[in-house]
Amino acid sequence: MDASDWIKGIFFSVMASFIGAASKLAIRKSWLIEEDAQQASSYQGPILEYINPSNDQTGSSVDDGLIIGNNPNEALLRGSEDEDIGPCLECPERHTRVSTREGDDTIPLLGESTPLLSRTNCRKCCCCTRSMFGCCYCCSLARFLRFCGMMGMTFVNPAFSLLAMKYATPSILAPFSGLTLVWVIVFSQPLVGEVPSLEQKIASALIVMGEVTVAVFGDHTNEDDATCASVKASYGEGPFVAYFLGLAVYMALITIWIRNCPAMPTLRQFAWGTSGGALTGLAQCFIKDSLVIVSACKGSSSSTLWILPFFIFLAIASSFGGLLFLTATMKRYDATYSAAMFVGSFVVSTSLMSLAHYHTFDHLGGIVDLVMYPMGLFILMLGVSILIHCSGSSVPNRDYPGDINDPSREPLTQRDHLAAGDVDQPFFYEEPETDDEPSTEAADNQVGTEDLELVSRVDEWPGLDLTRQRFTSSTTSQSSQLTNTPSGSQFPLRQNRNLGF
Repeated sequence: MDASDWIKGIFFSVMASFIGAASKLAIRKSWLIEEDAQQASSYQGPILEYINPSNDQTGSSVDDGLIIGNNPNEALLRGSEDEDIGPCLECPERHTRVSTREGDDTIPLLGESTPLLSRTNCRKCCCCTRSMFGCCYCCSLARFLRFCGMMGMTFVNPAFSLLAMKYATPSILAPFSGLTLVWVIVFSQPLVGEVPSLEQKIASALIVMGEVTVAVFGDHTNEDDATCASVKASYGEGPFVAYFLGLAVYMALITIWIRNCPAMPTLRQFAWGTSGGALTGLAQCFIKDSLVIVSACKGSSSSTLWILPFFIFLAIASSFGGLLFLTATMKRYDATYSAAMFVGSFVVSTSLMSLAHYHTFDHLGGIVDLVMYPMGLFILMLGVSILIHCSGSSVPNRDYPGDINDPSREPLTQRDHLAAGDVDQPFFYEEPETDDEPSTEAADNQVGTEDLELVSRVDEWPGLDLTRQRFTSSTTSQSSQLTNTPSGSQFPLRQNRNLGF
């Protein structure tokens, strides 16, 4: 094998790592686009509902109105079918004015550039929907990016890896699998807007170092003299059966941790991170044995080739299952953490599979390999452990701690939901129960004070430019008219059922 073949092998291996990183970043970017679109549409609904709740006692309703100006009593705009309403917040053509029902005068909404219009009032825009995504373009772009990422991980990356193995040995090509993490760290900030923390950079460097050590001092034996009978017999050996059963038990534990351990975020984070790589590591034996069968069964009878499509099916199924877990992980955690955990668990799973299926330690060269090969695995696991214990700021999309249906936990208030960013939950006012029944005037003032306090928090919501001067002291009397509810009870803030919650 001459120098040109080595260069070709290295080139295809580098391209495989680059495609793998690009696919992971595309999957992560697709989830971020959907999350931004969902938050943009979700922030709109609760504010409009709060400002204009329906008045069930008087029989009148203010379903889609807006409080505009300094006097809320004179600036309630009600939605109407024949009213000329401009496009919504997600539309590309953002109008800054809306016609009133009394005349042709226009009233500016939220300054000079940002409209605040309910999605139910948008009748001119074709991209405004009532689904969980506010913009069809964003939804289509997210699906396209996710499709490209899954195609790259399922077909393009394995194809380049097979081409690389054709021209070079695994001892040269294996270290380049760690380049995937390098590409993710380099392009994470410009492509997906996520800045890797110092802990993540150190952990990723340790993972790459461990992979290089495993690749250099690991088993470099290629079984050129293998036959179809020996390949089939290797799957009945005790070590491989033990590895397969152990992997099945581990995947069952991962499923239990993900579904039934919401109060343990670290354990759940570890389960999500290692699920895809552990399952994908199993696919490597099927891929390698498929290549062995193709070369060993040339000229054999067709009756012995039935095992080849079966092995190819197992390889594709295992790889696709690991890809589904990786996609779900990138929905919840940042790209650096997801890619590093996937690569780390993939190398560990592949190493254990090679130890059980290909007898790695029997093929090591000497004492140096026997020491450095486990040392490389230890360095890799050290990097994985650092990633697990990273601070919460480096993993912004951590699952919500605790199960909301757990009877042992305290009930969440509307402020807890707002602080957690859980705008999909209905908001309820919880007023303390008192022995003495307060007067009607005192109850109205109390409701108005709470309303004003919650409205003042609108300024802290991202993407909105509301000012407190729109809600003056007259909000107290206005809110008492709109929410004339006895004290000591709970009444839902949401009244409009057409906002898609």
